[in-house]
Amino acid sequence: MKTNFLLLLTFIAGVAVARMEQTTKKAPYDDTQELIKNGEEQMAILKERSEEVNKAVKHKFETMKETIEVLKDEKESLVQQVKHMEYEIVAIKSESAAQPFDVLAIGVPDSTSRK
Repeated sequence: MKTNFLLLLTFIAGVAVARMEQTTKKAPYDDTQELIKNGEEQMAILKERSEEVNKAVKHKFETMKETIEVLKDEKESLVQQVKHMEYEIVAIKSESAAQPFDVLAIGVPDSTSRK
């Protein structure tokens, strides 16, 4: 689970970095207004990417939480089934062993000897 989560975050961060502008504008060293403008643009881009990552991570956590709840319910159901089976096994073992029975002959006349 952690590995999948880390891979997801790495992938999203990689996409965010790849989508950033690859070209950087050369601003004169003393032109602070241009530097501030470029910094604000980059911050806006990073803020958008950060929000995308936050949404993706939040969605992933919500789905994981739902999956965990379903698994907990299934576990509880299976535990109840196991308990029920254990009770059945105890009941079967506590029954007395089957005793063989005697077949008694019933006096019925043989119909082949009739005339």
